[in-house]
Order: sequence, then structure tokens, then C-alpha cells
Amino acid sequence: MKKLLIIIFSTLLLSCSDTVEKSSGYIFDDQKVMIGSDETVEIFKQIDKAWLERDYNAIRELVAEDARLVFANGDIGQGPEDLIQVIDKEYQQSIENDESWGWDSYAFSVKVTPTEANRGNETGEWVLAEFWTDESNIIEWYQISEGKLISWNQFRRNRQ
Repeated sequence: MKKLLIIIFSTLLLSCSDTVEKSSGYIFDDQKVMIGSDETVEIFKQIDKAWLERDYNAIRELVAEDARLVFANGDIGQGPEDLIQVIDKEYQQSIENDESWGWDSYAFSVKVTPTEANRGNETGEWVLAEFWTDESNIIEWYQISEGKLISWNQFRRNRQ
């Protein structure tokens, strides 16, 4: 009887543990959104730091060669060299316009549940980051997989 009670109690304990990840929201009807990991946010922070410091060697390490980059102006790029060109251009413009080079931001990571459709957004995790300067607000989505940026989308509006 004692063994039976131990087995029942153990089973109840295990069944009450939170093994299912909680979701909130959806992308497609069959795809839920969940909180991602701090590790992915840390990779984003490395990218952000490299961008701020114009550490192009770090950018080359953190951005996949085939990363798809969609800029706020509608331009599309691929890989670290295209991103480096934009960073350098923005930095030079900030000097010419006597604007500060830097920003405030926040970021968090999300991931989606896998589906039978095996959509491209199921690879890795996503970081949503917002940046603001005296001149603009920028929202960016970073898709990060295996320690590298594989997709990036940028949206910008000028502050008034």
C-alpha cells in the first residue's frame, strides 16, 4: 500500500509540472507565439554593440552570409557586407548632420511553435527591438539561429 501511494503521489507530481510551454497570440491559425530565450537576446546585444562601435569583424561573425536584410527604405540586402555598408553610411550621415551616434533601446525574444508546414519563421528565435534617437524611432525584427542573424526587417519613422 505504501508503494502504491508513493507511485500515485509521484505520478501526480510529475503530471503537475509545467512541461508545456505557454503561448500567447498566433502567427497563423496553427502557429502560436511563445517567449524566446535570453541567449537569443544576448546575441542581439552583441550585434547591437558591434553596430554601435562599428566593429565590422564582429558583424561578419554574427551575420550569416546568406542573411536576408530588409531595410526601412525598401532596399533588400544579403549578408554582413551589405549590412556593413548601411552602418557605415548611417554613421557618415550622422557626422555630416552633426547628430549623435547612439540610441536607447529595448528588446525581447519570441519563438513560434513548429507546424507541419515547416515555415521559414520556425527556424531559430526572433528578437523584437525598438530604438529611439532624437531623430527617429526604429523597430527591427532579428531572426537568429545557431548564434547568427539569418533574417532582419527594419521599420523607421521620423520623430516630429
